[in-house]
Amino acid sequence: MNSTKPVMMKCGHAANGYDAEGNPVCVICYGIVPGATVVDPNPPSLEGRMARCTFYGGGNVPYRRNECNVCKAGQPCQCERPSSPGLPFFMAHPDKPYDEFYCGCRGWD
Repeated sequence: MNSTKPVMMKCGHAANGYDAEGNPVCVICYGIVPGATVVDPNPPSLEGRMARCTFYGGGNVPYRRNECNVCKAGQPCQCERPSSPGLPFFMAHPDKPYDEFYCGCRGWD
């Protein structure tokens, strides 16, 4: 059941993994939030919304190259992108001004 188009899960994250049967899951919330294994049949509209990196505006970015090429070493993260389930670790926050994702400013390891 692997899909090439990212789907939103009931926990609010975009699916970021698959279970043993190939069904999409949220590995961040798996085992903690019941919606981590349930595809949201009515995901929130992302039209016109922006997502900010989890570390946006906080702390200084280490000397690392990140995905957005906006962050500069020694300065706070400033990465924003149009909201999309295809962003790394994307989570919709329809009740807040910005959705969330991770740009890689703290590394990937």
